[in-house]
Amino acid sequence: MLHRRRAVELLLAAVCTLLPSSLVAQDVRGQVLSDEDGRALVGARVVLEDSAGRSISVVLSDARGAFHVDAPGPGGFVLRGYHPGHETGPVPVTVAENAAVDVELRLPAVAIPLDDMSTDPGKSCRIPEATAERVLALWNEVGKALKVAVLVEDQGLHGFEIETWYKQLDPRRLEVMEEARSPRAGFHPTTRIPSPPADELAREGFVRGGGPGESLAFYGPDARTLMSVTFPSTHCLGFADDGPEDGWVGLTFSPLDERAMDVEGTLWIDGVTYEPQRLEYRYSRLPWPVKADKVGGGAEFRRLSDGALIVSRWWMRMPRVGVGQSRITQWAEPTRRYTLAAVFEEGGEVLRVRMPGGMVEDVRQE
Repeated sequence: MLHRRRAVELLLAAVCTLLPSSLVAQDVRGQVLSDEDGRALVGARVVLEDSAGRSISVVLSDARGAFHVDAPGPGGFVLRGYHPGHETGPVPVTVAENAAVDVELRLPAVAIPLDDMSTDPGKSCRIPEATAERVLALWNEVGKALKVAVLVEDQGLHGFEIETWYKQLDPRRLEVMEEARSPRAGFHPTTRIPSPPADELAREGFVRGGGPGESLAFYGPDARTLMSVTFPSTHCLGFADDGPEDGWVGLTFSPLDERAMDVEGTLWIDGVTYEPQRLEYRYSRLPWPVKADKVGGGAEFRRLSDGALIVSRWWMRMPRVGVGQSRITQWAEPTRRYTLAAVFEEGGEVLRVRMPGGMVEDVRQE
């Protein structure tokens, strides 16, 4: 018995001796900083690529701008950092066997002039070429943040405590007539049901159904849709400088195809950091000849203390359409008349978030 216990002790000692080198492995660690003033860039997306440009690992920088990724083995790699308002430059990294590599990833600042940019492209998308280039550059900067929101969702490392609601609104003033709220106990890996793929939305529309005996399905653009290649290529993009909050500017969008059951609206962003703040959209067309300006939806974005970007609040307004008959004169044939009878809103908000390390952050709206 004593001999067996002594053997176990020796085995444990040998394992503990080997642990430091195995834990180090090929660890690439460092800090993401702004090259302009040296400040830490929180929530930067850091990507480790192989020599062929294939992504190996993706992580976020924390509240100190710090990060670490594990290389699959020794060799040459490339490190890239993505953060709104900053350029992305490749940094070569050489990793030795069982050795950590420290990297300072400094990203030069990007400044996009926002003066004289207000546009109304309409359905023609005709805006000055120089302005169009700046709008597209701004859209790409915002996309760096939206990809962080997608990464947080895909990783599933955060838990979300959510409250959802269902409201019936007056169709003229959108005043709340009835409301029911439903807290969801516990922490959940996602905040809401994601939209269908962007290609499918472009092909089949954001509103589907509505024929005789058919139910309707409404969809809205999420972060994955907005950052796709498809969305900006199927919408006219513009710019608005009269944001609902001080310092906000807007990226406007409207469908190229006027016949499509699509969405139009504005993605409001911070005019200095280019971080997304709020999305507002409405349906450009419905299956019936009624005004669609009061149905649509939106979402609000929030950075957590660990750098993660999340959708903290979202809502969608859907119509109930009434059908009646009317005659121009008593002898004329009756015609169908469609009216917006009611508007129903479904939405939700994140109350608390459980971080990957176990800490819980309160993010509820005041």
